[in-house]
Amino acid sequence: RALDTFTYDNIRKWMVEANANMEGERCAEAIK
Repeated sequence: RALDTFTYDNIRKWMVEANANMEGERCAEAIK
């Protein structure tokens, strides 16, 4: 149970970071 919560939090954090990275790449493309 604790492991599930830990994994879920990590996945959510990873998803947020992945989304931020995609947004950053899109902005970089727009600037170019």
